[in-house]
Amino acid sequence: MIRRCFTNMALIAVIMCGILVTWATAGFGYWMFRPHGCGNSPKLTRIRVAEAASGITHYQIDNAFRCPTRDQLVDQHYVGRGTLVDSWGTSITFHCSADSDLFVVFVRSAGPDKVFHTADDITND
Repeated sequence: MIRRCFTNMALIAVIMCGILVTWATAGFGYWMFRPHGCGNSPKLTRIRVAEAASGITHYQIDNAFRCPTRDQLVDQHYVGRGTLVDSWGTSITFHCSADSDLFVVFVRSAGPDKVFHTADDITND
């Protein structure tokens, strides 16, 4: 009887150790590979700004160099709707300019302070 009791306790201890190792591994993995600041990443925003600039340029090539609206970019699948929002939830703005024979696209994120035209803005310049 005592022997069976020890066997059951050992089995329970092994199961508990397995659970502990599983949760510790999951926690460590999350800590190592989580997005910086839960998605509030300047790197992600730089990628989105570049993707928006690329989508606008492709739109212009396909549409006689007209500047698109946000809806045209998304509806015609040049960019995804999430591309036009930065990591801090602010809409990414853009405008097009014809400088002599060149068509230039300016894309801007307000950055972490959520205010446009400040030092922390992220642009495609």
